[in-house]
Amino acid sequence: MADISEAVRQKADALMLSGESAMGLYPQKALDVLRGVSLRMEHWCREEHHGDRYQLPELSSAPTEKISEQICNSAAQMGR
Repeated sequence: MADISEAVRQKADALMLSGESAMGLYPQKALDVLRGVSLRMEHWCREEHHGDRYQLPELSSAPTEKISEQICNSAAQMGR
């Protein structure tokens, strides 16, 4: 469970079960635990950092590229 929570805290894009867990006697239980822990940890992270603003650094100085960057920044903030 510590590995799951740490992966969520580091904002991993995906989680997966190991071969032993997925093919063991209780694969559905293993998946339920993975899902439950990740959902709880994600909820905790959102509550913990509720007031924080997530800002990405500016990478470009060209006006058209700055527009694209702002769209990406907005999407990242909405996803939080």
